Amino acid sequence: MRSTVWWFMVTIVLSPPLVAQEPTKASRFGLAVGPTWSRYGHLTGLHLRGEYYVIRDRWLGLRVDAGGRWTPTQTVSSPSGIYGDSSRYEGTGQTADVHLGLTATLTPWPRGSLSPYLLTGVAAVQRWSSGGGSYTNPDGSVAQRVPERAVTRGSFAFSTGLGLRVRFGGRLVQLEFRRDAWMRDLTLGSALRF
Repeated sequence: MRSTVWWFMVTIVLSPPLVAQEPTKASRFGLAVGPTWSRYGHLTGLHLRGEYYVIRDRWLGLRVDAGGRWTPTQTVSSPSGIYGDSSRYEGTGQTADVHLGLTATLTPWPRGSLSPYLLTGVAAVQRWSSGGGSYTNPDGSVAQRVPERAVTRGSFAFSTGLGLRVRFGGRLVQLEFRRDAWMRDLTLGSALRF
């Protein structure tokens, strides 16, 4: 009986300091924001993404992503070989999308203060784009006009990328680069505290 009381007293006295030394758990919710650009660099804009971590702080992580991209109307100028060498496409373009996806991460040091990781994922994407312009001949004359048009497309996008997760005290910050068939993103994100 005496040893039981003694262990009970030791547990009461030592529990607060032991609990205080445990690392704080990061929130399962995160928010990331950063620049986005089209595959060939013609359009640039903003990417905003919310994240819910299903599995975190393990060598294989899993999260659900929901977000969107927006690029304002911009001038587009790119080389085009359609009408001979030095022909170009000149015009305007704009794009926006919303996406919902699942991303897997692979990291060698999941609980380290500095943790690089690889990522791959798939997302359902609804994309809207508009634009128009013209193709020019090598001498600068107009070869063909492209009428202004708007396109809506739903598809699945497969993405790959890499990231770096840094822990500052109790705060988790991540820098991430990802790309899919249409867009490239560089985001800075953090776990949200509620």
